[in-house]
Amino acid sequence: MNSTEAELWPNLYIELRSRGLTTIVFESTLIILINISALVGNFFTCWVIYKDERLHTITYGYIGALAMSDLLYACLVNPLIDASLVTGEWNLGKTACQVQAVLCIAFAWNSLHLMTLISVNRYFRVIRSEVYRRRFSWKLTAFLIGASLFCAVFSSSFPYFPGWCEYVFQPGKAVCFMHIYDRYSSENRFFTLIMTVVYVIIPIIVISFCYARVFRVVKVQQKNLIRNLNRIHITSTLDNTRNVTTNEHASSITEGSVGSNTNACALAQLCRNPEEIRLNRVLLVLVLGCAICWLPVIIIEIIDTLIGSLPRAAHVLYTYLGSLSGAVNPLVYGIMNRKFRKEMLRLLRMCRPNKRTIVGPYGN
Repeated sequence: MNSTEAELWPNLYIELRSRGLTTIVFESTLIILINISALVGNFFTCWVIYKDERLHTITYGYIGALAMSDLLYACLVNPLIDASLVTGEWNLGKTACQVQAVLCIAFAWNSLHLMTLISVNRYFRVIRSEVYRRRFSWKLTAFLIGASLFCAVFSSSFPYFPGWCEYVFQPGKAVCFMHIYDRYSSENRFFTLIMTVVYVIIPIIVISFCYARVFRVVKVQQKNLIRNLNRIHITSTLDNTRNVTTNEHASSITEGSVGSNTNACALAQLCRNPEEIRLNRVLLVLVLGCAICWLPVIIIEIIDTLIGSLPRAAHVLYTYLGSLSGAVNPLVYGIMNRKFRKEMLRLLRMCRPNKRTIVGPYGN
């Protein structure tokens, strides 16, 4: 490396190296628990989506991609963080540090963009359903998921090639990260501005707009649901009565049949709304959980870029919240989504060893 963590962050380096045994055990155990939760939860999420054909929809395709991104983060990034927290230094060399830094940034940005794609999907599914049926296909979904990952990897690795940055172990965060050589240069300011707009401002605006519109419509649907159901019931009853009392008029019978079919279609549409409403609520809680984890991370990163003198506790919180975001999503699915909860419990029962009693020829 062109620079070392001891040269760039001498105080943070000394604090990391001089921790007591209690602090080392606490910090390492906490990141291990977070990582185990993320590994198990996201694996089950991917498995449930794969096994349950009812979840083979475009929306759950995005959810599966998000779970896979968080699973890869838990597999490839978090174990190295834990190793650094245990040893108090980076022992895996320059190449591994560069790979971890790129993956850490790429998976974080990819998750934020996937959350944005989920909100856009919900907007068109609820607000503009005709456009959704015509335009939103599996081919487009796969393209957008792939484009999100490609852009995240490209953006996290591109600054290295013009010589704008290096990837170095950051002792405060206990993770390899991007270090800009000249943070006040015009190139760095331009890059920082573009990344802030693309990966922070635009996602926040899009997510806020989409879910505000979606839940405004959902609120109206909930208010009108019972009234519409009662209206359909009354209309259907009147149609049936008219058909019975005017059997001699074939035109009346035909009219009643058309009315009944129309009402049946409307009733079927209304019956689908509760499931859509529940899914919208799950995804909203998902976004809120993501925001609770990532907004402090973004604030810490901005303050650290502008001031550069945050205490180690802020950097450690940064690392924990970034890792925790990948463990929160499966909890939301399991708690709020009945399909996920039932399938996860079924898989857990399958994983338990069966206790078999061996009975001899004369009984026990």
